Amino acid sequence: MVIFLYGKGLVTVMFIVLEGGEGCGKGTQSRRLQEYLVGKGYEVVTGIEPGTSPLGIHSRDVLLSRKDIPMESNAQLLAFYLSRFQNSPTIVEPALGRNAVVLWDRWDHSSYAYQVYAGNADESLFWNLSKMIRRPDLTLILDVDNVEQALYRAKGVSGTGDRFEDQKLLYHEKVWEAYRRMPEIFPADNVHVVPFGSIEDVWGRIEKIVNKYLN
Repeated sequence: MVIFLYGKGLVTVMFIVLEGGEGCGKGTQSRRLQEYLVGKGYEVVTGIEPGTSPLGIHSRDVLLSRKDIPMESNAQLLAFYLSRFQNSPTIVEPALGRNAVVLWDRWDHSSYAYQVYAGNADESLFWNLSKMIRRPDLTLILDVDNVEQALYRAKGVSGTGDRFEDQKLLYHEKVWEAYRRMPEIFPADNVHVVPFGSIEDVWGRIEKIVNKYLN
């Protein structure tokens, strides 16, 4: 099980999720936020979906890397929840119980965007599954200015990506359409769409939002 613990501070129950489509800079801003919270004395537990636990890592390999295995959208949806059903009760909730900040790279907002909205998976199935995992206290969606350019950044110099990065541009445009609607789709998750900008500009916006929720 891959878990990272930093610092010894206390905080109000705080489960923070960073979301967004390909190439939005989640990794960079997640590391920046982790360092910031540690510097303020909080214990921080980080994770990624799918991944983190052994079951999650196995799910990640099948979902992202095994492009030779065809997967319909409903099958993708269930496979992603295998990871969340393991990580929510065994990592996320225990960490929150000891007043740690939990910082996660993606949660099930991704499944709504990719599998339901862009992939036409069963929406009622999604909402039934969604009710069974811990909901975030704060959700930050990092926007992009150009979907095609963001996808190019995600694929890098090789020009090839994982199962989802290799989807057509129209698919990714629908993913972003869903993300930008999420404040109304997930009203209880405190969703903030963070506008595109330089790394420093985006970080400044994240810092301002997060500070409203910390002790």
